[in-house]
Amino acid sequence: MVAKRGSWYYNFWKDRANPRGLLRRTRWEGYLADAPEWEVLLDVDALAAAEGVEWVYGGSVFLRPAQGEYRRALLRLSPDGGDAVRIRE
Repeated sequence: MVAKRGSWYYNFWKDRANPRGLLRRTRWEGYLADAPEWEVLLDVDALAAAEGVEWVYGGSVFLRPAQGEYRRALLRLSPDGGDAVRIRE
C-alpha cells in the first residue's frame, strides 16, 4: 500500500532481506513501472545495526508544506516493538 504526499508515493516495505523494513518513495511514473525504482529514506535494519537498538517502525506523520514538496516528517520508532516509542524527524 502506498500513501501520496505531494508528487511522491511513500511505502513501508518488509521482506527477507529487510526484515525490519524500508521507508521508501517513488514518483507516479516509477510506481507504474514493472520494477519501480524506490528511493530509500530509512533502512530500519541499518539503523538498528548502527545504533545497537532493535528498532521497530511504527509509522510516520508528514508536515504539510505551505507550498512546494513535503520535506519533513516525524517517524515513530519503538526500541523493542512495545508501546514506548521515540519520535525522530
